[in-house]
Amino acid sequence: MACKDGNSVRQKIISNVISSGIEKIVIMIIQLIATILIIRLLPRDDYGIIGIIVGYYAFINILNISLESSIVRDHNKYTHKTHEILNNFVMFNLLKGAIFIIIALIASIVFYYAYQNNSFVFAIWSITFLTIADSLVAPFMIYATSKFNQKLVTKISIFRYTLSLLLLLGLFIYPYVWFIAIKDFIVSVVFISIWFYVVFVKYDFKLIFKKVDYISMKESFMTYSLWSHLIGIVANILYRADTIFLSFFVSLYSIGQYNIGLNAANYANLIPSIINYQNSVALSNTSSEKEAKKITNYFLLSSIAIGIITIAGYWLFGDFLIYILTGEYDSEIFTYMMWIVTSVVIIKTFGAPFVAYISIKGSIKDFFMICSLPVLILSLVSSIIYIAYEGISGLLKMKNLVAIVIILLSYSLYKKTKSKNDK
Repeated sequence: MACKDGNSVRQKIISNVISSGIEKIVIMIIQLIATILIIRLLPRDDYGIIGIIVGYYAFINILNISLESSIVRDHNKYTHKTHEILNNFVMFNLLKGAIFIIIALIASIVFYYAYQNNSFVFAIWSITFLTIADSLVAPFMIYATSKFNQKLVTKISIFRYTLSLLLLLGLFIYPYVWFIAIKDFIVSVVFISIWFYVVFVKYDFKLIFKKVDYISMKESFMTYSLWSHLIGIVANILYRADTIFLSFFVSLYSIGQYNIGLNAANYANLIPSIINYQNSVALSNTSSEKEAKKITNYFLLSSIAIGIITIAGYWLFGDFLIYILTGEYDSEIFTYMMWIVTSVVIIKTFGAPFVAYISIKGSIKDFFMICSLPVLILSLVSSIIYIAYEGISGLLKMKNLVAIVIILLSYSLYKKTKSKNDK
C-alpha cells in the first residue's frame, strides 16, 4: 500500500533507517571480530587466496541476475499479485542457484589443477554457499524493506551473523579454509530455513513450481533488473576485481596485505549503504516531483556530512583499526586503506544520491550506458597499465581517478533527468 501522508512516510523512513542502522552496526561489529579471527588465525597466503577468489567472483557474478531488485521501484503496483510475483522471483533464483553449483564444480577443477592447492576449492564453495543463500531469500528481504518492515530483516540478519561468528570460533581448533567453507554451508542452510519458515507459516506464502509468469519476469528483467544488475556488476568489479589484476604482478603476501586494507576500508561503506538504500525506498514512495527533490537534497546533505566524518575518523583511528585486525601497526596497510576509503567516500557521498534519483525517477538503463559502462572500460584498461608500472600504488591512484569520473557523469545525468521531470 502506498503511503500518501507525508508525516507517515517520514516516520516509516526514520524507523527503517534506525532498524537498518542497528542491523549494519551489529553486523559490522560481528564482521570486525570475524575478520580479526580470520586474519590472525589463517596463514597470510590463505587470506590472499580468499581475496583472489572473491575477485574472480566479481566477474562470475555477471550471471547473478537479481530480478527482485525491481521490487524497490514497483512494490506499490503489486496489489493482490504479491505472492504470485514473489513466486516468480524465487523460482528464477532456484534455477540460478543450480547454475552457480555447476560453475563451482567447474571452477574447483580449474583452480585445483592450476594451483594444486585445496584452499582455492574450499574458498570457491564458501562463496557459492553464501551467494545461493542470499539469492533465495532476497525477494522476501527486499519486499519487507520496501514495505517498511526493516525490523524483520534486521532480526533475521543479526541472528545469521551471530551464528556465523559463533561457528567461526572453531578456527582456533581448525585454522583452515575448509573449516570456513563448512561454517558457511551450515549458516546458509539455517538462514534460508528461517526465511522460508517466516514467509510460509506466518505469511501463508506457497511456492508453486508450475505457476510462473514469464511475461512478468521478462518485463521486470528488461525494464529494471537487467540494468540494476549490470550496474552492480560494474561496482563489484571496481572494488573486488583488484586482486585478479594484482595476482599477475605481485605476490600472494602483497595481495593479502592489500586485502586487509580493502576490508578495513569497507567499514567506510557502512552508514552510506544504509542511507543510500533507504533513499531509494523513500523515493519509491513519493507521489510528486517536489517531494522527490526534497528527499534527494536531504539525503545528499546527509551523505556529505557522513563523508567528512568518515575521512576524519579513518585518519585519526585507522592505525588502531589495523592494529585490531592484525595485531600490529602497519603503515603499508594504512596507506592502502586511506586511498580506498577516499574513493569510497567520493562515490558514496556525491554520487549515490544522484544514482538513487536516476534509478527510481529516471532511466536506470541510461545510467548504465552513460555512466557505468564507460567507467568500467576506463577502469579495466587503466588498472592493467597502472599496476604494470606502479604496482598497488598505481591501482590506488586509478581507483580515485575513476571515482571522480563517476561523480561527474552521475551529476550530469541527474541534471538531465531532473530537467526532464520538471517539464
